[in-house]
Amino acid sequence: MTPQTLLLIALVLSGACRNKDDTAQETATVVDSEVVDDSTTHTGGTGLADADGDGFRVDEDCDDSNNTIHPDADERCDGVDNDCDDLVDEDDAVDGETWYLDADDDGYGGESTATACDQPEGYVSETGDCDDLDPAYHPSADEDDCTDPNDYNCDGSVGYEDLDDDGYAACAECDDQDPSVYPDAPETCNEVDDNCNGEVDEGVTSTFYQDGDDDGFGDPDSTTEACTAPPGYVTNTDDCHDSDGDIHPDADEVCDGEDNDCDRKIDEKDAIDPETWYLDSDLDGYGDPDSSSADCDAPSGYVADDTDCDDTDGAVNPGADEVCDDVDNDCDGDIDDDDSSLAGADTWNIDYDGDGYGSTSYTREACDQPSGYVADTTDCDDTDAASFPGADETCDEADNDCDGDVDEDTIDGDWYATDVDGDGFGDPGSTVWGCDGADNEYDCDDGDSNEPIVVDADKGSGAGNGSALMPYDSVQDGIDAATTCVIVFEGTYTEAIDFSGKDLEVIGLGGSEVTILDGTASGFPVVTAETAEANASLTGFTLTGGEGHLDETSETYECGSACTGTYTYSTYCGGGVYVSGSALTLEDVVVDTNALPENSETTTDYDIYYTYSFGGGLCASNATVEFSDGQIVDNHAYDGGGVYVYGSSVVDIARTSLLGNSAYDGGGMQIEGGLVTLTNAVSAWNSAEGSGGGVLITSGNLEEVNVTHAGDDAPVGGGLYADSSATVELNGVIVHGAATGEGILSASATWLIEYSDVYGNAGGEYSGLSDPTGTNGNLSEDPLFTAFTDDGDRTNDDLSLATGSPCIDAGDPDTSMDDADGTTNDQGAYGGPDSDWAD
Repeated sequence: MTPQTLLLIALVLSGACRNKDDTAQETATVVDSEVVDDSTTHTGGTGLADADGDGFRVDEDCDDSNNTIHPDADERCDGVDNDCDDLVDEDDAVDGETWYLDADDDGYGGESTATACDQPEGYVSETGDCDDLDPAYHPSADEDDCTDPNDYNCDGSVGYEDLDDDGYAACAECDDQDPSVYPDAPETCNEVDDNCNGEVDEGVTSTFYQDGDDDGFGDPDSTTEACTAPPGYVTNTDDCHDSDGDIHPDADEVCDGEDNDCDRKIDEKDAIDPETWYLDSDLDGYGDPDSSSADCDAPSGYVADDTDCDDTDGAVNPGADEVCDDVDNDCDGDIDDDDSSLAGADTWNIDYDGDGYGSTSYTREACDQPSGYVADTTDCDDTDAASFPGADETCDEADNDCDGDVDEDTIDGDWYATDVDGDGFGDPGSTVWGCDGADNEYDCDDGDSNEPIVVDADKGSGAGNGSALMPYDSVQDGIDAATTCVIVFEGTYTEAIDFSGKDLEVIGLGGSEVTILDGTASGFPVVTAETAEANASLTGFTLTGGEGHLDETSETYECGSACTGTYTYSTYCGGGVYVSGSALTLEDVVVDTNALPENSETTTDYDIYYTYSFGGGLCASNATVEFSDGQIVDNHAYDGGGVYVYGSSVVDIARTSLLGNSAYDGGGMQIEGGLVTLTNAVSAWNSAEGSGGGVLITSGNLEEVNVTHAGDDAPVGGGLYADSSATVELNGVIVHGAATGEGILSASATWLIEYSDVYGNAGGEYSGLSDPTGTNGNLSEDPLFTAFTDDGDRTNDDLSLATGSPCIDAGDPDTSMDDADGTTNDQGAYGGPDSDWAD
């Protein structure tokens, strides 16, 4: 331990002992021979005064004239005993200075400190000593030894000083403020001794050359050495004439007898102002324009003229005479032209219309074909460029191809049907390519201008006669007046129609999208055929708002000894179409939103009234119906929401969608007898509260070929339900997505199922019959429709098969059943020969 440290410890201990004794002596004060407890009020006792009002009696206060001096006051460095402890400016003074122990006596203190009014022995006011046991270490120490790695000056940097961080000590280099200056540094041309060898810019100056004419190029014979080019000097030696600023290597050579570009050549070919000279090989005084030379002077064999068109023949030049020899003798651009000798000239015929074919009306003699003349003489109309042998025949009543016939096989014709009676309607089957005729085949009797009967909602009237000029405005008026056919222009017709026993064709010209029959409030089906029609047809209509065919019967019964009651039966059939005992063909027909009453029973007194409804969209009773390329949508009845088939009916439905129809039984269709064939059909989102969401067949025969059932729904038989008296044949059918009920339910019916897929039905796939999956090409896999949702919006669903569907090419492999593209039959509505029916 150093002497200074021992001294500091002794001083601290002596002060502590003194204070302890003094305190003991001051714990009590004798006043008037009594001991006064210091804890009592200083103005009590014998009544001694406190003159300065600092709370201490005169006998306690060492200066009772100064209220800042009393036993409880803070000691300060002011040469006064502030706290009355008989000590002045002791170490606990509140304003004492901080002193640092300087153990090695080098004038700088370390980390040990003391607080005192005056500098204690062994302490200093300066700190920063990083080793207070060695006087060689302190902030003012010298650190110039280039070999000693110690931090003598306590600045945190050990070893020698390197102020510019260039790796050399200040003592070892000539400029420790510039990191680019140090011993062995590369010397640069900067008027500085970079390598500290005592020399400036040695060996790094450049040679510069005087540019006396200020053209940027120097004189190799006039030089100076410097770091940078002095004014009037450059770095190159390329000037060949330093007294002329127009002569230097970048100057243009001109034809002036001087070496302008300093290449030691005079007036060479690259001069900017040479003359062009042309080769005169045949020495006829005319030069070849394609063979030239640019020189200040004419080379040998060259002339200034450039008009010779053949420099190999001295007889051919602009001064020569033209002759008939297939040569442009006079170089005027024309060969054997009009100013030539006409010996051996040919006769040419005028081609006035410029079609390449000529007329003998004007001729001309010339060696070669003159402009506007040809050798040909076969143009049949030289004023019309569209008429010549081989031209396309057009509809213009002209013989365009000069074959003697007019308007045959025209390129701008169209397919027209014969319209013998001139009523604007063409004879069916008579369409040929031509220039005129009718653009339709709607005339059912082209020998009678009164047929077809025309109906037009916009232009017609009840006073019309059914002609194209005076059409009817009612479809029924047209039917009543027609004997063969009725043509109906687009529009909405608020009426129900009845074929009334006539085998008519009723055609909506604009198709089902724009030709509407609305039977709302009519009290009838929208279309009725019940009078033994054998060949009636309806094409291109939407049928909506129908209220069905009503058949009412009644019978009495004895309700007691004194009363008689009546049973009344009201049966509605066919909201959109009612066919009974007749044959009707429907094509491009949409049966949409036709609703029949619910079944009901009401009683009034002794009378009981029964209501029944069948076939919201279509009702066929002992009838023959062909329905193709249409839709049966959103219809309702108690039995057979979309279609009801009864008795001995034969119903063929093809390329048609049954969508969103509803009933108690048979949501999409109910069959009670007869034969129903579905081909390329969609049955989707139909529903029944009882049985048969898609189809209910209680008796009769059902044949389905390439049909898709999707989302049909019923508690019993969500897809199809067949009773014991029914026979069902399915080929290439998909049944998928019944929310309730089975896909196929049988109550002892007869089934033949081939190449079909039944899958994903909530009540199971099959019930009441053996599961045929794995036999006869039948599957039970997700058909993978392109889009199939249950959000109630049919417009965002697509029941075509997506890529990867197991139903693709899984249908009937018979080649006669191939898809339209020639591949094996796909299962579902879009497979088979008519697979493109929805395109």
